[in-house]
Amino acid sequence: MLVHFVAESPLRGHIRQGLTTRPLRFWTLTKYPSYTIVYRPDMVPVQIIAVLHGKRNIRRILKQRS
Repeated sequence: MLVHFVAESPLRGHIRQGLTTRPLRFWTLTKYPSYTIVYRPDMVPVQIIAVLHGKRNIRRILKQRS
């Protein structure tokens, strides 16, 4: 499962400072490149914030979930 992949090496994802100043990482799914897992790598276990389609307003969604 892809969430396990992120949990095993949480620093694989990318920081996207243009979307949020929170300590979140973003991992785009290889098989489904329109989807991104947004997670907190500093949590144990890794905390998944969202799995979002790229056409959604990710910045707005993350602000609502802060």
